[in-house]
Amino acid sequence: MDECRVHPQPARPRSSTAQVRSRWTFFHQQFLLCCPNAYLRSSYELIWFQLIALRLRSPIENCVDSHKILIDAIERGEVDGACKLLEGHVFENEERYCIACGVA
Repeated sequence: MDECRVHPQPARPRSSTAQVRSRWTFFHQQFLLCCPNAYLRSSYELIWFQLIALRLRSPIENCVDSHKILIDAIERGEVDGACKLLEGHVFENEERYCIACGVA
């Protein structure tokens, strides 16, 4: 998790798209590496590029804070709490992603 604390930093205004994509891909893949659900892992592999495009088109104001809270819960060994935080993190952005995709 120490490396994840470095990578969720917000992109600087002059960061290239490749730098942003690399930073966010690394961070999210750390969670998938620990995931025992092969279906979830393979599903994410199918859509990761779309999620990056959405993040670049419609940045999340609180993403760094919500990522830090999630890392803290994991480091404390609060698995159930971390799962609830992760679920909340994903679904709090559902409407925003639907709007960005034109399906709202």
